Amino acid sequence: MAIYKKILKVSSIMLLLIMIAGCGKKIDNSPESFDTAKFPRDKQGYPKSNVAIINGKEFSINDLSKSKTSDDSNNTIDLTDVKSGDRIEIILPQYLPINLWNIEENEEIDLLNYEKIDLSVKQDVEGKSSFVQKFTFTTNDTNVIFKWCNARECDKSFSEKKKDSLLQLNLI
Repeated sequence: MAIYKKILKVSSIMLLLIMIAGCGKKIDNSPESFDTAKFPRDKQGYPKSNVAIINGKEFSINDLSKSKTSDDSNNTIDLTDVKSGDRIEIILPQYLPINLWNIEENEEIDLLNYEKIDLSVKQDVEGKSSFVQKFTFTTNDTNVIFKWCNARECDKSFSEKKKDSLLQLNLI
């Protein structure tokens, strides 16, 4: 009978050790995240207002500083190396403190993470924002739309928001 108690104790301890080892840190096999500190910057150290980083690659967009004066502030980026269902990470410059990027929310888009990151700047300039916005999502749709809108538009639905700039991602 004593031998069975010893076996039961050893088995319980082994089971406990296996459970502890199995509850370790989850390994993320997704593509490496882009270091936002490496976001392209202008002379004063602010994030460039004509750049979007998608899955670590730099793409050119219409300059946000000209969005109020330009008739065409629409941007379209074709992503050929991204398939439906893949994880997408996009980093966009905020440029103005009163404007924010908004993603079109629908049942096809699964927003995994959103961050607003403050990048350090060499010299403070009034009217510019040192923030970038990082969206991480998956989608089963072939089109994803972002609107750069005044913060006062935040309480409105996506379709009602008046855009200062538009960014459309096409998954090809």
